[in-house]
Amino acid sequence: MAGDYLAGAFSELLEEDGLTVFGRGMGIRALLSKFIRLYNDAEKWGTRLVFCLNVVGDEQAVFNVLLDDGCPRAQLPVVVTNETPPKDRQQLYAKGGVYLITSRILVVDMLNGVVDPAQIHGFLVHQAHRVTETSSEGFILRIFRQANRSGFVKAFSEDPEHLSRGFSKAQKVLQACFLRRLYLWPRFRAEVIRSLNAGTPIEVVEFHCKLTPRMRVVQEQVTALLDMCLKELRRCAYL
Repeated sequence: MAGDYLAGAFSELLEEDGLTVFGRGMGIRALLSKFIRLYNDAEKWGTRLVFCLNVVGDEQAVFNVLLDDGCPRAQLPVVVTNETPPKDRQQLYAKGGVYLITSRILVVDMLNGVVDPAQIHGFLVHQAHRVTETSSEGFILRIFRQANRSGFVKAFSEDPEHLSRGFSKAQKVLQACFLRRLYLWPRFRAEVIRSLNAGTPIEVVEFHCKLTPRMRVVQEQVTALLDMCLKELRRCAYL
């Protein structure tokens, strides 16, 4: 099942910080949710403070994954936005746990001393392909690393196409996140293939509809027009 490769991805990212990249639709939220639930366990981690970036706006999807995984509703992470007063935010941070927070609010809190970067246990960075050295997330991680060398940064992405655009895009994202390891989980990876093939086989049924005489005429005319367009394009010296 899908849990097999998720367990593998979870283990390697837990052992050493890095950027984990899944193929689209492979369940990156499920992996992120496992780390949220892990670090939100007060009995195990106490008052250690963990921030999750780039989730606000998509938090309901993450909550649904957590609830489906058996997480009690009372243990869901707290969402921190500009509607949360600074005094309340400071009290929340002192309690520890995982907080889904907007980058803009966290930048303000770090600069104003509402939260001490040295006291932050780590960061979970969702949609890490968006992080650049000049982005708010990149600025947050830079302040964090300057004050805290022992805290973790675990990044997640489900957009491998974005990371392949431009020159050394993946390397730039790693540098912006202060990471050295890149974990790739494409669909053709052996563990993923075994997990996907272990489920119930998918039966595909195709239905072919016969064309009416008028539909066939329209099809022939469209094909003829496309053929004429291609011939004109071939004659163009600028293509």
